Amino acid sequence: MTSELKTDLQKLLQKRLDELTEKHKSILAQREQLEAQSKQLQTDIAALHEALNVEARATGQAIPKTTSNGSRLLGLKLGEAIRILREENPRINKNAIRSRLQEAGFDFKGKRPGSAVHMAWTQLERQKHKGGDT
Repeated sequence: MTSELKTDLQKLLQKRLDELTEKHKSILAQREQLEAQSKQLQTDIAALHEALNVEARATGQAIPKTTSNGSRLLGLKLGEAIRILREENPRINKNAIRSRLQEAGFDFKGKRPGSAVHMAWTQLERQKHKGGDT
């Protein structure tokens, strides 16, 4: 009887394992779809912001500032997003920038956010000093 219980228990556990595995696969597939949709939305947002900026320049209007929720940062290149955040708040530090970008859902393209921000920050500093904008 013990071996029957063990067999029944094993069957039950295997069934549950199979169910959880299928659920996990389904969730991963949904995540991939959501990530693809998110990337497309970021691209669309960036394109619309660029069109807005082009129209504003063409009509001589002021280019709108970044919205406080950071949605304008989505779809931008990292350096550009950091430049905007630094213009918005010159005293902001790298950790605060990383946090703001992560909260906004910025796509770091598989790179570690802290390292990516550091490298882009360093590049901006080099450009700033090279251009004489001290």
